[in-house]
Amino acid sequence: MDSDDSLKSFFAVHPKLDCLHVHLLDPASPSSAEASTLRDAARSAPCEVLECASTSENWVCLRCFHVACSRYVNGHMAVHVQSVHNGMCVAVSMADLSVYCYECDEYIQTLNKTVLNALNILHKTKFDGAPHVFASSALETQEKKSSNSILKDSTIESFAEYVKENNCRKIVVLTGAGLSTSAGIPDFRSPGTGLYYNLEKYRLPSPDQPITSSNRMNPKPFFVLAKELYPGNFCPTLSHYFIKMLAKKNMLLRNFTQNIDTLERIAKIDDELLVEAHGSFSSASCVGGLQQIVADDGEVSVVHHSPCGAKFSQEWVKIRVFADEIPKCPACEHGIVKPDITFFGEAMPARFRERVFDLEEADAVIVMGSSLKVFPFASLPALAPKKVPRLLINREIVGDFDQTDLKGKGPAVDHTESTGEPPVRDAIYLGTCDDGCLLLAELLGFKQELEQLYANERASFLANKQREPDDEDLLKSFSSLNV
Repeated sequence: MDSDDSLKSFFAVHPKLDCLHVHLLDPASPSSAEASTLRDAARSAPCEVLECASTSENWVCLRCFHVACSRYVNGHMAVHVQSVHNGMCVAVSMADLSVYCYECDEYIQTLNKTVLNALNILHKTKFDGAPHVFASSALETQEKKSSNSILKDSTIESFAEYVKENNCRKIVVLTGAGLSTSAGIPDFRSPGTGLYYNLEKYRLPSPDQPITSSNRMNPKPFFVLAKELYPGNFCPTLSHYFIKMLAKKNMLLRNFTQNIDTLERIAKIDDELLVEAHGSFSSASCVGGLQQIVADDGEVSVVHHSPCGAKFSQEWVKIRVFADEIPKCPACEHGIVKPDITFFGEAMPARFRERVFDLEEADAVIVMGSSLKVFPFASLPALAPKKVPRLLINREIVGDFDQTDLKGKGPAVDHTESTGEPPVRDAIYLGTCDDGCLLLAELLGFKQELEQLYANERASFLANKQREPDDEDLLKSFSSLNV
C-alpha cells in the first residue's frame, strides 16, 4: 500500500492529499495556550461568534484557534482568505475531527505537524487520553526521523548551521577547475569557454592529446596548452582564499584539488593541508622520450629512452615553454622534461593514495567547481561517513548529489534504519564558487575577514607581477642559456 492509500484508508470520503495551504500554518503551533483552547473545544466549548453559544457542530480555526459553529465558521474563515493572500484557512471539526481547507474548498488529509498535533490533542481530550491513531503514528515517525537528521534541509544555510553547531574542525574540501575560472583559467567542459570547446584555437589533434602519456613522439600539443595555463599568470580567486580562511581558523583537515595551476600554493595554503590529486606545475621531471632513427636503407625505427630521474624547477621549465621550446633533459639529452602532472592512464601521486583515507575522518565535506567525472577523484565524496554532511557549490548538480531534494521543505534525514535507503545528508548551492564561498563565509561569520584577505593578497600579487620579467625578458634569458 503506498502512502496515498494509507492516508485514504482512514476516511469514508477520500480527502485531498496535496493541499498547499497547510504549509502556511505556524510550525510552532499549537502553543500551550492554543492547546488549552483545543482541549476546551473538545469539551464542547461554545461558539465564540456574537451570542450564538452553540456547542454542537463546532469547528476550531487552526490559524487563530477561534471556535465557531457550522453556521458561522464559513464567515470566519472567509475573513482569513481575504486578509491573507493564499490564506491559512484550515479548520478542524469537533464532530468527527475532519480537517477542511476553505481555500481548497475540500476536506484534506496531511502530514503537517501543526495539524497532527491539533488532532492528537483533540482526540485525547475527547476520548479519555486515547491518541488519534493516524496522527500519533505519523508524529512518532516524524520524531524518529528528526532524531536521525543530519541537516535541517538541503540549503547552504543548513550546512553552515551544522558546521557551527558541531564545531567542525575536520572539513575536507574537494575542488575542480571551476574554482579557478574567475581567475581567467578556462575549465575543460564549459560550452563556449572550456578548453575542449576551444580545441581549434589550440590546434590540438584531439581533446585528450595534451593530457595523455602515450604521445611522447610529438609532445608539442601539451606544451602549447601548458603555456596558456602556466602558473604566475593568474591570481588566486576568492574561493582559494576561502579555503585559506578555513585553514587559518583550524577548520580544514585537507584540500584535495584536481587543478594543476598551483593557485592553492600562491594563496599560501600550507603544503601539509594540500593534496594535488593530478600533480602540478610546481616541479618537473625527465619522463624519457621516443626517438626516430632512419637507417641507411631508409628504414625507420623508434627508440624508447627511459626516464633518467632528473628533477627540474618550475622556473627552469617555464623559461623554455615561453620560448616555445620543448624542454629537453640536459642530463640524458633524449628525455622530455615534463611538469609533474598526472596524465590520463598514469598512476595517481603517492600523496593522493596516502591521504585518501582523510575522507573517513572528515566531519564535513565541501565539493566545489568539479564535474566529478574523472576517477578516482570523482569517488572521493562517497568515502565520507554516511552521517557526515556534504555541500556542493557548483553551477550544476553532479555526481551522486542528484539525489538531493532541492525543495528544502523537509529535513535531510537518514532513512537507512527504517527503509534501507541511503541517507540524504547533502546541501546544494547552484552558482559560482566565489558567490557560494562568500555566502558561506558570511554564514560562518568571517565574510569581512575573507574580503579583506582577498583584497590584500590580490593587491600584493598584482604589485609583484608588475616587477616580474615579462615574456620578452624570459626569451632573452633563454637565449643566453647554453643548454
